[in-house]
Amino acid sequence: MERQWPKISLSGIALLLGLALLGGCGKKTTEPNNLPPPIVGKVIDASGNGVKNVSLLLSYHLDSLLVEGTPNPVPPDTPTVVNFPNPFNPTTTIRYSLPEGCWVKLWITNDCTHEIVVVLVDGYQEGGSLSIGWDGRDSEGKLVINGVYEIHIQAGKFSSTWKLFYNLMNFIGYQTEALEHNALTDSKGNFEIGQGCLPFGFEGEITDYEGNSIGTYRVSRYVKIWALHNSYHAASVDSVFVDPDSGATALIQFSN
Repeated sequence: MERQWPKISLSGIALLLGLALLGGCGKKTTEPNNLPPPIVGKVIDASGNGVKNVSLLLSYHLDSLLVEGTPNPVPPDTPTVVNFPNPFNPTTTIRYSLPEGCWVKLWITNDCTHEIVVVLVDGYQEGGSLSIGWDGRDSEGKLVINGVYEIHIQAGKFSSTWKLFYNLMNFIGYQTEALEHNALTDSKGNFEIGQGCLPFGFEGEITDYEGNSIGTYRVSRYVKIWALHNSYHAASVDSVFVDPDSGATALIQFSN
């Protein structure tokens, strides 16, 4: 009898303003010795003074969406946002089945650095249909930055890896110590975000809550840049185009 290995699917990935946890495959990469220009900018207060130690985070627009076999026309250089239901609950469910009991390890790594983000399962599990949720937090309890991650499973002699795109669209209400950041401003309020590990061009699949495919997407070069500081209300600038040859510049101002 042919041996049956675990099967994995992602669910909890459906569709309204806020979050995108999307399985996918493939990604454009840039050689480390030929990095494109970074995203640079400045964060200022209501009086125009630079603000130091501001956390900068990126959210990504998606394009080339295909839903239920019907192309969604996207004019050139026009950002398209796919919205998701709960911007304050960035959770996906990883479902898998085991033909028999075995020792299972399931963990998530950063696709760019390959560092372990969090270990979700590490122990013996009985055979059957199983699931585990990931709330987008690392082993220290901080929300990870938006980007591409990898889900790894090792069950007995079986092992495999799947890619996951994480894209929280709303950071209003978060304290800076509760999440990781793409960059921090210096003493004059200036910041710089390199393009090397950003997920531009990543392509993946959109699934419903049952793990069924309902479309595909590609991460565009339009971003929303968020500025977070515990002394100010969150500020942002949207639809910033990050050029592969010239990067981007942005000025973000806190209202108070």
